Amino acid sequence: MAQIPNNLPLDISAESLEIRQQAGIAQFQDNVVVTHGEMTLKADTLQVHYVGGGVKQDELSGNIDYVQATGDLQITLKDGETVTADSAEYRPTSELLILKDN
Repeated sequence: MAQIPNNLPLDISAESLEIRQQAGIAQFQDNVVVTHGEMTLKADTLQVHYVGGGVKQDELSGNIDYVQATGDLQITLKDGETVTADSAEYRPTSELLILKDN
């Protein structure tokens, strides 16, 4: 587990985005790149789960409950260290990044 400050913006780019408003989930797919402070995460798929459900495309920066990343996952930390995993979960309120391998 690594601590990541939650007061920094979470910038996400991907080739596609699907928003499931009632479920409160935004799903980014294909060539996903996330930058958060000095950390960069690359994955095939990223799901952003919002607090309380419900999300609109123009409000994607709302209250994030947690983020899940899967597929060809690579994370580069501020010191240049790169780690790989099968999946990762990030919870901004607790500032934890949890990496999982199968």
